[in-house]
Amino acid sequence: MLHRSKEPSGLRVPLFSLGGWLHLGKTSLEIRRRKTAFENGVNMFNTAEGYWNGKSEEEIGCVIKEVSLRHLDFIISTKLHLGTRRGPNNGGLSRKQIFEDMQESR
Repeated sequence: MLHRSKEPSGLRVPLFSLGGWLHLGKTSLEIRRRKTAFENGVNMFNTAEGYWNGKSEEEIGCVIKEVSLRHLDFIISTKLHLGTRRGPNNGGLSRKQIFEDMQESR
């Protein structure tokens, strides 16, 4: 798998990542799919808070734990903006919202 350097951090990311939109359901097939991707050089998993109200993020975490990936061995990219809750301050890209969404994504 070819990787690219993301400057100025020096983080090396693969050309391909495995998305979380359609890969929902902690099944043996899903675990095998992510493990196979990792074994073939894909170490970046992409998700978003809006994918099934955050369920996609939770399931990616469960699969990573189940296949015993070390934290330093993978990258998770996520997107935020729409929010998963209702209310005037529960969406958007304000500093407040970004920090709250990062906390909830742990």
